[in-house]
Amino acid sequence: MQVLAALRFFAGGPYQSYIGEEEYAAMDQSSVSRCITEVAKAICEHLMQHWIKLDLSPESVAGLREGFYQKYGFPGAIGAIDCTHVAIVAPPVDNPIYMERQYYNHKRYHSINVQLV
Repeated sequence: MQVLAALRFFAGGPYQSYIGEEEYAAMDQSSVSRCITEVAKAICEHLMQHWIKLDLSPESVAGLREGFYQKYGFPGAIGAIDCTHVAIVAPPVDNPIYMERQYYNHKRYHSINVQLV
């Protein structure tokens, strides 16, 4: 139940109260919050190391800084953040859990905004 509640939150957005009202995950908001915290910690401790690789050794950091400076004239940088909109199927308008308008972006389509380094 904890994993399901957390995954539902991760997939659907910032409103924990809706998760607790769902038929298959009925629990109060504080329980949902604890589930999200515990599952996020487990993901960070057990899965993240297999999927996210960031070499912060002194040699790697020095190389990254030099590369950014040589290519862009930007001193001290070792990475850059970029954002993109990932297109999604429009959520159902008649379902208050999804709040369809939250996923409609300024480019006039439904998406989820993603930030990456």
